[in-house]
Amino acid sequence: MRTLVLGLCVAFLSPLPVPASTEDTESYFPQQLSANDLLTLCASSSLTAKGRARRSYCDGFISGIEEGLRLYKISYPIDAAATVCVPEGTRSRTMAESFIRHASAKGVDLSQPAASVALAALRAAFPC
Repeated sequence: MRTLVLGLCVAFLSPLPVPASTEDTESYFPQQLSANDLLTLCASSSLTAKGRARRSYCDGFISGIEEGLRLYKISYPIDAAATVCVPEGTRSRTMAESFIRHASAKGVDLSQPAASVALAALRAAFPC
């Protein structure tokens, strides 16, 4: 019995194997993402798997902002200033490219939250 308990303790307390590279397991938390961070993700190369994953995250982030704005427009139709008018069929990559252009412009404060600058980019690219 003592050997069994000792064996279980050793098994549960021994360190777990660590992946050889933790570089590919990046996590991004939108509430902590600056516009500069998002710009880095959006402008990543599509030639590597890591770059494609970063661009995919960016596309989803920007699409989420647009989706939230559409929901807001439905819920509060009087406040049109907070909305954008993205034409039906517009691809998420097109919206991400509008963010890249806007965020790359002179005078844009990239230390702001990513969502704030993404909203400004969508308003500029797709006004109602």
